[in-house]
Amino acid sequence: MMWVVRENALLQYWSVWDWTMLVDTEAPVDPVDPVDPGDPVDPVDPVDPVDPVDPVDPVDPVDPVDPPACFGKALLAVVFRVLPGYIPVVFVHYFGCQLRCCSWHYRVTSTDRRLLKGPIMKRMWLGVAFCGLFGAMAAELPQTTVLYHEDFSAYAPQGERQRVVDSGQAEFARALELTSVHKPDGKLHQGTWRSAKFDASAAEILDIDYWIKFGTDSARYAMLANDRSYKAITVVQDGGKLQVSKSLTWSWQDVASVSLNTWHRIRYSVNKVHGTYDIYVDNLVTPALAALPYRDPATVSLDQVWMLGSEQTDSVTFLGPVTVTARASGAFPPPALTQAPYYVCAASWVDAPPAIDDFRRLAPPLALTANSSAAVSEAAQARVLRDAETLYVLFEFAAKDMAKRTGEITARDGRVWDNDCFELFIQPDLTQELYYHFVGNSSGGLYDSCHRQGERDDSWNAAWTAQIDKGDGQWTALVTVPFAELGTAAPAGDALWGFNPCRENPHGEDVLSWTALRSFHDPARFGKLLFVSPTDERPTALRQQVLIDALLNPQGALAALAAKVPGDCSDLPATLQQAYGVLRNEVAAALAELSELKTFPAARMALEQARALDERLTALASDSERARAFFAPGSAASQRGYASMVLSSMTKVSDQDTDFYQRGVEPALRLSGNEYGSVQVLLMAMPGKPLTGLDVDVTSLADGAGRPLAGASCKSFVVDFVRTAMPRKAPVYYADVLQPVHSGAFPEPRALVPVWVDVYLPAGAPAGDYLSTVTLRPRGCAPTSVTVRVQATGLTLPKSASLDTAFCFDRSWVKAFYGQEPSKESMTGFWQFILDHRLEPMNLWGGAHDVGLDYLDYCAENGKTMLFLSIRDIRKKEASVREIVEKYRGRLRPIFFGHDEVLMSRNPSALDNMMRDYSDAKELFPDIPRLNTARVDERLFGYVDIWCPLFQHIDIEANAARAALGEKIWWYPTDYPLTPYANFNLDSPGIDPRVIPLMTWKLGLSGLLFWGLNREWPTNSPREFAHLSNEFIAERRMDWLDDEQLTAMRAGELRWPAIPWLPYFRSVMNAKHVSVTNGGGNMMYPGADWQPLSSMRLKNLRDGMQDYEYLVMLRDNVAQLKARGGHDDIVAASASLLAIDDAVVGSETSYSKDPVEYLAYRNKLIDMVLRSAAVLRK
Repeated sequence: MMWVVRENALLQYWSVWDWTMLVDTEAPVDPVDPVDPGDPVDPVDPVDPVDPVDPVDPVDPVDPVDPPACFGKALLAVVFRVLPGYIPVVFVHYFGCQLRCCSWHYRVTSTDRRLLKGPIMKRMWLGVAFCGLFGAMAAELPQTTVLYHEDFSAYAPQGERQRVVDSGQAEFARALELTSVHKPDGKLHQGTWRSAKFDASAAEILDIDYWIKFGTDSARYAMLANDRSYKAITVVQDGGKLQVSKSLTWSWQDVASVSLNTWHRIRYSVNKVHGTYDIYVDNLVTPALAALPYRDPATVSLDQVWMLGSEQTDSVTFLGPVTVTARASGAFPPPALTQAPYYVCAASWVDAPPAIDDFRRLAPPLALTANSSAAVSEAAQARVLRDAETLYVLFEFAAKDMAKRTGEITARDGRVWDNDCFELFIQPDLTQELYYHFVGNSSGGLYDSCHRQGERDDSWNAAWTAQIDKGDGQWTALVTVPFAELGTAAPAGDALWGFNPCRENPHGEDVLSWTALRSFHDPARFGKLLFVSPTDERPTALRQQVLIDALLNPQGALAALAAKVPGDCSDLPATLQQAYGVLRNEVAAALAELSELKTFPAARMALEQARALDERLTALASDSERARAFFAPGSAASQRGYASMVLSSMTKVSDQDTDFYQRGVEPALRLSGNEYGSVQVLLMAMPGKPLTGLDVDVTSLADGAGRPLAGASCKSFVVDFVRTAMPRKAPVYYADVLQPVHSGAFPEPRALVPVWVDVYLPAGAPAGDYLSTVTLRPRGCAPTSVTVRVQATGLTLPKSASLDTAFCFDRSWVKAFYGQEPSKESMTGFWQFILDHRLEPMNLWGGAHDVGLDYLDYCAENGKTMLFLSIRDIRKKEASVREIVEKYRGRLRPIFFGHDEVLMSRNPSALDNMMRDYSDAKELFPDIPRLNTARVDERLFGYVDIWCPLFQHIDIEANAARAALGEKIWWYPTDYPLTPYANFNLDSPGIDPRVIPLMTWKLGLSGLLFWGLNREWPTNSPREFAHLSNEFIAERRMDWLDDEQLTAMRAGELRWPAIPWLPYFRSVMNAKHVSVTNGGGNMMYPGADWQPLSSMRLKNLRDGMQDYEYLVMLRDNVAQLKARGGHDDIVAASASLLAIDDAVVGSETSYSKDPVEYLAYRNKLIDMVLRSAAVLRK
């Protein structure tokens, strides 16, 4: 079977690596039998979508060699016109004979040698001779290079966790066995393998091919790929499924199913121009997932692949041959630039006016697509050519019913766009607000206009033409526009014009364009037409750099930004001075990296960074203007020496914030009985004059006549900052720790002093207005006062929370910080503190039931509603469990819990053990529900009654299906996921903890679980201090720590609050694994004398739990109204409020960050509770 290529196909798809794709698309081609599937794949460039080619089976990659000498493009063209129209180039017969033009060798099977003497082989040698004569034009033609290859045939194992073994696979002989093993000391020794570094900077497409076999279900990782320190591609195996992480929030997506102890062949095909990749699993023709974003958007160019064994339990993984291949089209500009986000197309040269075949031979198609997710009903594309005097554009449109393209407008400059038409926009000078608009329909009707600075000139007419050709189910328009008609000379090489071909098709209801636009008339978002010189002999790399500078110009953007950053900011508050300093350093660092910006993704990221920095600079300038106004000579703030402002309790304060001036609110609260409310008062020191201490006085809550409200309380707290300790990132200080200090000097002078005020209304508090005055006296400065106004609703919230929760507080972590066992009195204080914040205290990790038998009676009397029972080995402890259940029957609802995150366990027996215990529990205690921290999964059907997936694993449809069967769905976060999800982390938006209870209602979930209120307490103990190495201290930017302090810390003589709080934690499975988030799993702090200290986050969560009660109250009122009948207006309005407006909470990733908008919804909710209650009273 002979694969042949014609002149047009060869010129368009020339390949020096694999010629098997060069098929004449007009001539019939016999199918080729597959090559041995064991051979590593050599991917090929995609073919023209108009003329599809059948996929070719993969062939072995070989080491690259220098291409043969080339006689030049002109000679090649001559030869093609002399030789017959078809030239044999590659012979691939059905036994698997392969030939490579780039390496000039062949390989045949032993049964095929007889064919080498046949007439077919003579024709093949003719093709080989031709290829050897003309070779590859290195600067113009596609190139493929193997950057890395390892087949483990001569590999020397690195450490005892690696072993080279027989593969048991026909395609390759040897494989690497990678294990993770628990040693007798109990520590897990994790197997790892890394490739050598490779340079993929010149690649357009990077293919990472490998074979893998998961030897145990606990084998966690497939191949990982990194760019320097950035996590680019993370693929894991979980329960027989490959999953990929699409972002740093650990948002996982299923890729494909895999089988244990079975070899699988996987490829990541990375489009480095777009910054996306496809994943192939076994089927190397169709990707399992396509166009995936890098996990870390900062990724530019991958430089290493690696693999890990399980980090939690024993595991075995086998790795077969690994090949990393770089592909470059050789074309300039790279074909991938025609797509988002660049939209750059080259106008190829022709010597004479082109025919349609010339377009299809020389010009790549530009697909016209819809500007929404709607499918295109009738496809459309455009192609571009030019000669010395004219621009040519070919539009090719599918049209299912050409009969509809009759009776169209033909008058010049008529409303041609009312018909199925092409539209063409051309902007010759990107620096001017001037562009031209050309429109034509299938009947030859034409329209043109000129647009100057937003004004349309319909009187402008150009001498241009559109040659229309109608066919069966399609029509074409060949548009000819002389450059002179556009008032410009013929563009020279490297010129860039704005350019956008479009289609309006009323018959197919399509509005299509090359670039993504909301309006065709948006020149800022036109694509770019690049004019190249036919005689340009510059190296491709240089031409690419020139295009990067012209198209993106990150250097110009950063240089302009650097010039705008002010130098002297000494008249501004410290936060603004620091913000300018940080911005100045980031701009300088970005400028220093410009020499590395040799690729389009790197330049695009630099430009996006410049834009983001410019936005920050603009915001800083605005904030600086307000700050200067605050401290203007004669202002109250300048006279006092500080500014004061009231902020929402949902506003998070950090030393990086500069917009406090625009976030002020009124110190007003609306509360019911048995409810807390909070406000913040922020003191900001005058530039250069930090505050050294503060005294705070708060009056009792009283009515307008000055009569105190019995049982009410007003408490103040000075808020301390927590310094982050992220790897290789500058620290940020977040206000979080509520210290019940009313008077004293600060350990160090402070530029920012947040003061928190907590107000409580007792149950049964009558409706009315109440006041409390907060007086702040900074040391050495004049005092200031804030009057907090409280509007009591007359309602009373229930003592116990209506939303089921489970918030873990671990006794062993208390002991770790304080260095001794807490007393019963101390633990009782901790439990009460948690209950006061409307949360259900429990302990997931202690092994005992719930909070412990010694505390259940107390907690049951003070708001606790549930009894969490350990389900492990339930059959062995049946009698004791029955006794506990009976003792608290009617007081605490029992729930079984255990086998935490069983679906994530790497332990091969974990799932079987869980199913055994959950099955036993159902048999022994059929009425007690069984909770598990797992997403809805068919493997657990019949075992779980309360599902509790992670925030990022919520599946609305699956949840609804289980709820329909009577099961419940809770959810929980760890320190992940990160934004756009809400979470409880130190650096999560301040509104997050408050909105999560309402989000739980919105999603139809029944409960909320959290893994640790005091997870970081062991981190701030001598146990952690022993782990602190110089390298770790430097990586975490702990520059406050010296040797003397570290010695005292390890001896237990120095700890927080005398030193900064460390907001990270170590894995309980492997101490080498340290969190890279801020404040995950910690919402309380250990105070003096065993007194718990709240975080701002915990207070906001408490307030969100209180808001949830209004939803429950309104739901109950509506149910009573429906039972009575009538009042349809109230019922309808209530239903709308109970649904929660999407602008407030839309989904688990969509919610308002504006406290004002949130409180406006809350007020409407309270109003409707009062209105519905008033009707019920009647």
